[in-house]
Amino acid sequence: MDREGQELFKAALGIVHEFLATSQDRQNKVVDFKQPAELLALMDLSLRQEGATNAEVLELCTKALHYSVHTAHPRMFNTLFSGIDMVGLSGTLMTSAANTSVYTYEMAPVFNLMEKEVLQTMRELIGWSAGSGIFSPGGSVSNMYGLMAARYRRFPDSKTKGCAHLPQLKIFTSCQAHYSVDKVAILMGLGTDNVVKVKCDHMYWAQQVRLCWQHLIPLDKMADICQAHNVWLHVDGSYGGSCLMSKTHRHLCKGIEKADSVAWNPHKGLHVPFQCSAFLTRHEDILRSMLSLRASYLFQKDKLLYDVSLDTGDMSLQCGRVNDAFKIWLMWKKNGLAWAGREIDRQLGLANYLRDRIRERDGFELVVQDQQYTNVCFWYTPPCLRGVAESDDRKQRLNKVAPKLKAGMVLAGSMMICYQPLGDLPNFMRMVTVSTSATEDDMEFILNELERIGACIQV
Repeated sequence: MDREGQELFKAALGIVHEFLATSQDRQNKVVDFKQPAELLALMDLSLRQEGATNAEVLELCTKALHYSVHTAHPRMFNTLFSGIDMVGLSGTLMTSAANTSVYTYEMAPVFNLMEKEVLQTMRELIGWSAGSGIFSPGGSVSNMYGLMAARYRRFPDSKTKGCAHLPQLKIFTSCQAHYSVDKVAILMGLGTDNVVKVKCDHMYWAQQVRLCWQHLIPLDKMADICQAHNVWLHVDGSYGGSCLMSKTHRHLCKGIEKADSVAWNPHKGLHVPFQCSAFLTRHEDILRSMLSLRASYLFQKDKLLYDVSLDTGDMSLQCGRVNDAFKIWLMWKKNGLAWAGREIDRQLGLANYLRDRIRERDGFELVVQDQQYTNVCFWYTPPCLRGVAESDDRKQRLNKVAPKLKAGMVLAGSMMICYQPLGDLPNFMRMVTVSTSATEDDMEFILNELERIGACIQV
């Protein structure tokens, strides 16, 4: 390494350390929001033929982190991931330092074995004694693996002959399913018209804890129906899968062991640095059979050094693949599996605390009275709408409240909470209690801050 590059690296680590410290300080903003034109005026993002000095680059690095959303802030509740785990961050740093791909044991011997161990542990937590799996670039891709496997198991010649000779295939999913199901239908050549959206009411939905309600239809009952009709059952546990770690709450996933495949994102709820996503299946050889093309320039079968079945590249959609296993292996090795269960319990405790406080407050109304996981959905009604009779006009006015609340909190930098509509329901706040450092006091702050912002809202 050149000396200037080494100096830059050391200084950059100092910037990161300071950023993490300030990000977790409640006195600082969750985000110092700027419009695009303002950011471009504050930072020279242009790329030129000649490089910049260390001082110029480090100043830009400092600004880049400052004006980013501080996802480690205790009051960042905008996404299904929030907070920072220093063990996981250490793993991410070492992963980047190793700078290798896990497509063969030859290139990543230790990481290959770590991935194997993590995937086996995840399968055992689901309730499978055998199977296979792969880390993927996100839950959407894991869902694609599941639906591709469903087609391949029923029609294995689709690998070589395509879909033209097949009967019209259908995907059955919840009307509240993640949009990736439709995208997969497009990518697989099935078309979105052949995605059958099963109706569900506001209390239940047929996909495993993914979006907002987080009330669960018993998976074992769905599995029995699927088995009776020879239908592949894929569970999108991208978020809710982490509930399996909790001895107290894993009953919410009862029946998941009957599924054919599962998507699970440990970066949601378990604080593994973004991103960490796994596809898991109880069918041991299906990934390799479905995807193997035996590219001999990469996956030689006559290697003398080791068992080539350890090479995972030929059972993946990708060739080069980031080592996402090391950071979660390191976290589970250092903290223990029981720690993950306690963390899920803590998050559920915060959600229940917030729910109970909302019930007590004037101007707040729960969308779902008894959520089962860590999303708490609610409306805040500003003074200008209180006492106004229910009507379409009132619903339209209430629909405008959440965007104003969101704009107010972001401009103040005080916190970040998501909002959304659903069906014919007006926009509501969707609070996710997954932050590593959030407390009950933060739940009180949220309600107080919404009242402060909302007091002046006119719709």
